[in-house]
Amino acid sequence: MDEDTHYDKVEDVVGSHIEDAVTFWAQSISRNKDIMKIGCSLS
Repeated sequence: MDEDTHYDKVEDVVGSHIEDAVTFWAQSISRNKDIMKIGCSLS
């Protein structure tokens, strides 16, 4: 039973790290699009 709870904790930690990475990645993409828009409007 202890092994199961330990596994659940590991799964939760890994899941939250993946969510953080996806969120960060999505923010980077939207930021890059904004930079592209600014660059296009300046040129």
